[in-house]
Amino acid sequence: MKYNCCKHGILPTMSEFSSLEVKAVYPFEDPKFGQFCEALPGVASNRLQLEDFLDDEDPAKLFFTVYGCNDDGIAEALHDEPTLTEILVVANDLSKRFNLEVTVI
Repeated sequence: MKYNCCKHGILPTMSEFSSLEVKAVYPFEDPKFGQFCEALPGVASNRLQLEDFLDDEDPAKLFFTVYGCNDDGIAEALHDEPTLTEILVVANDLSKRFNLEVTVI
């Protein structure tokens, strides 16, 4: 599998991570800065609703990302998928292969 957030689709050294996180992400357009993506904590875990973050944005643009997290709380995006179900398959595979706990944020 090629990991679409990783250079050349290859995972980094996974031993640098202590856990995995899954988050909902939304691509925003800013006239001054262009496109940028922002994680929406609480949406993937259903603690918050997408409407808590978005006013006039298109909810169909929402996607999900699995991140590798180190002990300092720094997260690195590893892979994106269009649905929570699809990203959980990837996250659970990584969890089993590298013995890392997955948290849905």
